[in-house]
Amino acid sequence: MPSKNPITVHIPNTKPIKIHIPPAFRHHNTQIKTFLLRNKQYSGVAVASFIFYPLKAHIRAPTPFSSPNNRTIGSNAPSNTQTEPAQLPLVQRTRTHITSNRWEVPWGISDKLDDPTYLHTVAKKTFEVTGLRVRRFLRQIGDGEEFTTSEGTGLRLHFEVEAAELADVGKTLECPGLGQVHVELDPDEHQEFVWATEDDIIGDIFPAVSPQQKEVMLRAFQLRRGDEEERRALVVKASREQRQAGLEACYARDLGEDDDDGGEEKDDEQREEGADLFKLPVKKSRLSLRKVR
Repeated sequence: MPSKNPITVHIPNTKPIKIHIPPAFRHHNTQIKTFLLRNKQYSGVAVASFIFYPLKAHIRAPTPFSSPNNRTIGSNAPSNTQTEPAQLPLVQRTRTHITSNRWEVPWGISDKLDDPTYLHTVAKKTFEVTGLRVRRFLRQIGDGEEFTTSEGTGLRLHFEVEAAELADVGKTLECPGLGQVHVELDPDEHQEFVWATEDDIIGDIFPAVSPQQKEVMLRAFQLRRGDEEERRALVVKASREQRQAGLEACYARDLGEDDDDGGEEKDDEQREEGADLFKLPVKKSRLSLRKVR
């Protein structure tokens, strides 16, 4: 559900970005100065964005099955297989960077003067690093990780977000797949971009900039799997309820047809018996008349 008061992020040379903030994120929507005053052990705040595709965990639609009388009454359990695995965008550091050729999620340090809140920073840094526009915050991943800066110790917070550019992937001719999603990198910071799966992260196909970064990536995929399992459970429950309702409807219909057939036979018998009873007195009356004569 869209938030009543979305935040607006202003980025140079592009339209302002309006982002929906869920109620659970209200405590994040505070000024950076205020956050640092409350957490004096930190000299700065950094944020990272995790953008999954598909936008939602996809459970393959249940397949219909038939009752003994060939009526389609419900569905089998949904498939455990996704049509497309969850993927996460990673960017590769340039060869001249201290973590050269290593991979990371889009992130950046909040500007204490220009960024009203670090939620604004998430949208701004995501756009600066990838050109993707954040449209919704979904959740925070973990409690954050500390990192060293020239001013002391900073705290990096991780957020799962939705990007507006992914909403139409696979739904339009202009964007039939992820390959058509335009990603624009800053050549001074990053040299490559890739959509990575959980297996890619586990197998170090795209080595992370640090063990901590890899750990957070895997944690994000773990939360994603939790969403899939929860959604699968709901689909299974709905499928079973549909099946039970279908069975009950079929049995009720069959019983109704049997009752109708039985009722017609009973009516016929009653009509025949009634006719016989009617004829019997008539015959007797004729005999009695003959005797009188």
